[in-house]
Amino acid sequence: MTGVYTWSTTASENISANTGIVWDTGMAPVTVRTSSRQVMTDVRSLANDLPWFQYGIGSKDVRPTYNSSTSVKFSGGDATAYWHAGRRVKAVGTSTGTIYGKVSSSSYSAPDTTVNFTWDSGSLSNEALSIYAGAPITGRPVGFGLTAGSILFSGPGGYPTEDNANLFWDDSNNRLGLGVAAPQSSFEINFSGATAPAPLTSADVHLASAVAGTTFLLDLAAGTPAFVGRRTNTSFGSPSAIVINNVIGALHGRGYDGSSLSNTQGAIEFFAAEGWGTSAHGTSARIRTTPAGSTTLTTTHVFNSDGSMSCTAGLTTGSTTLHTTSVSLTNGAGALTGTLTNAPATGNPTKWIPINDNGTTRYIPAW
Repeated sequence: MTGVYTWSTTASENISANTGIVWDTGMAPVTVRTSSRQVMTDVRSLANDLPWFQYGIGSKDVRPTYNSSTSVKFSGGDATAYWHAGRRVKAVGTSTGTIYGKVSSSSYSAPDTTVNFTWDSGSLSNEALSIYAGAPITGRPVGFGLTAGSILFSGPGGYPTEDNANLFWDDSNNRLGLGVAAPQSSFEINFSGATAPAPLTSADVHLASAVAGTTFLLDLAAGTPAFVGRRTNTSFGSPSAIVINNVIGALHGRGYDGSSLSNTQGAIEFFAAEGWGTSAHGTSARIRTTPAGSTTLTTTHVFNSDGSMSCTAGLTTGSTTLHTTSVSLTNGAGALTGTLTNAPATGNPTKWIPINDNGTTRYIPAW
């Protein structure tokens, strides 16, 4: 135990502070020399582990006694002001080793102060122990050599530390970066560290990776894993109902064409099929693709709120067209031929099956 910790805050008790230091009336010059040198040694030794102090009860006695694997007792006074809940601590002992934790609680019942700990790992052994309290820091920490933008976290031994390249706050633009020291959006997570392309101007969350095959996985212990989109019009504070054709959720695809990153060239979108009210929440969905040789995004399939579907190019299998958008037939018992139009004819029956009669299309009713 460092000699200075045996010194007392009461001057008269320091006649013989520890081995090597004697302050007494009429002492020989050689004793003055020896004691002065020992004082210098004890004071200098404090710098060997500067953030940690052995407070004890705040006077002369700093050595605690073992109470349990998670507590010690200090005798001789009320030391709860020093050993307050939340304070970082270090314990050292031959069997205990060096372990770190924090004070969970402390209490005084004359003549003992009992201090309870929560350890990061390990526990106290029943032996002679040294218990150190972390030095309190008021205001900005000095001497840590911090890098601008770093977010501090507790490192080994409970010391504040940083990882500027992987945990960064851009205070000028209010941006948080994980895996990147120059976030380009309000929240950027970069899984590879390589500089990512500039995000969309409307993007507040940006996920990036330069590693091929990167997978974003959503695990759930029960229920349905889901990515959910919610929309309200006007504002969160004064919301208004969504109206017909408002998109309420979408998955868009873009790519690099050798010159620049494209706009959206493929999409699956969900949108309101009507103006919403408390009893009207109709929705539809559509698939949008870009034809080969084009850059124009086109709606190819629409799934209507009533379960029907329309498509621009018909349903095919291989090179064979199974059905086009709609068929118009005459009413009554059925006609031998029919023509393709934009809407089916009304009447009974309303469903017909086209057949190829040696090159001539004929229709039979499908009841």
